[in-house]
Amino acid sequence: MATAKFDILKIDRGFVKDIISNENTQTIVEAIVSVCKKLNIQLVAEGVENESQLEVLENCGVKTVQGFLFSKPMPMTEYEWKNSYK
Repeated sequence: MATAKFDILKIDRGFVKDIISNENTQTIVEAIVSVCKKLNIQLVAEGVENESQLEVLENCGVKTVQGFLFSKPMPMTEYEWKNSYK
């Protein structure tokens, strides 16, 4: 990560899926959050499917999430249309 040039990192849904039942997974996510903060890298957790996962991620410091809890996958054109009618 020290030599890579990127500004967004995604936490794979495999971590999100296990975050409630596996304390080690939660510890790993907390470490990822800490590294991203120190390196000024935006962090996104993908695959959030329920409120419990969202709550744990928020408690770990994750601020940006995506997943079926919010919306099913859709084409960008459909997203742009929905976004204009908020």
